[in-house]
Amino acid sequence: MFKITPFNAALERDFQVELTARKVSLTRLTMTLAFVLNAAFAGLDHLVLPSAIEGAYWIRTGIGLVVIVAFALTYLPDFPRHYPTVALVAFGLLGAGIQALIFLSSPDDHAYDMYFMGMIMVATALHALTFLTVVVTGVLSLAFICSYVVLALVEQNYLYSQSEAVLLTNLFFFVSMLCIAIIGQLIRDQYARENYLLRHSLARDVAMKEEARRRATWIAENDALTGIGNRFHFEQRATASVVRAVAEGRYAFVLFVDLDDFKDINDRYGHEVGDRALKFVAEQLNASLQPDDVLARNGGDEFVACLVRDNHESTNITLTRIVNLLSQGLQIRDDQVQVGASIGVACAPFDGLSLAEVLSAADAAMYRVKQLGKGGYEFSDGLKLHAIQAANEPMLQVRRHSALG
Repeated sequence: MFKITPFNAALERDFQVELTARKVSLTRLTMTLAFVLNAAFAGLDHLVLPSAIEGAYWIRTGIGLVVIVAFALTYLPDFPRHYPTVALVAFGLLGAGIQALIFLSSPDDHAYDMYFMGMIMVATALHALTFLTVVVTGVLSLAFICSYVVLALVEQNYLYSQSEAVLLTNLFFFVSMLCIAIIGQLIRDQYARENYLLRHSLARDVAMKEEARRRATWIAENDALTGIGNRFHFEQRATASVVRAVAEGRYAFVLFVDLDDFKDINDRYGHEVGDRALKFVAEQLNASLQPDDVLARNGGDEFVACLVRDNHESTNITLTRIVNLLSQGLQIRDDQVQVGASIGVACAPFDGLSLAEVLSAADAAMYRVKQLGKGGYEFSDGLKLHAIQAANEPMLQVRRHSALG
């Protein structure tokens, strides 16, 4: 019924870390309450402990200092590590202070028979307001009982003063309180651990589901072999890039890359080397592009990229870099395998205003490279026409000016 849920070392450490804030706040609350009650009881000393009021004053002062020191220690960075020691010492001294008041009282003082209730109060707080283990709190409470019995028998002489009924009654209440406090502490600790375990399991399940969701999203948008985007990823992001480029008056260049003689690599070296070749190409293409560019594997040995640029020159630089990086080849055992590629280049708005139109133009340009002997890159008809018009524009302006003249 009161079985404490066992944790492994890592889980127990995390559980104790989570309790850190509660240990600090509860210790401050407990010490504040102890200070207030100790001061309030000092007012009763004049009524129930008149024979030793000066000694009681010094004991109350000592208890107040213990409480203040324990409260101040909660502000130290190392307090959580020393929490068990601070709690044990503080409650031990509180109990000792109550016993000292009983020791000072005379048989004519009411405190002689009544102040044992202060020890019951300290023991109750020990079980209810600390995060010590039930074994530790039980041993300390038992020590309170034993010390009280010794005090009652040796100093108060209950056994020979026909006051054994008072001793037995006090012990009955003391032991009964201890049993109730231990049961309450066991129930609290059990629910605290079960609650933590439930929240920990829930957080782990949420994290696993979130990771599965991220993984599913990644698989849906990325190529499993090369790690770059897939066709779906390219269509989504490149479409947005084309629309943005057209709206901003910039150029959206689409590169259609098809590997040359890739089947020969597979046939000669096997599919494992073929996969390495595809990864090599993806790495070189990715290294040639800018962070905002879109790169994807279109399927098989085809790759596509979308580059938003302000001018044509930067695209030419990128194409030159791609050709140079691919020309380094791939080292396979003792062979240097050359991975050639034919690249078709198209541009929005010259080849169309949609991704489908520009991609189709880039595909056609790539096939012209294949027909011309493979390797290198070829511009689309739209780009070539734009280049011709841009080159002839100054001449047209001169002729128009002459005609007007």
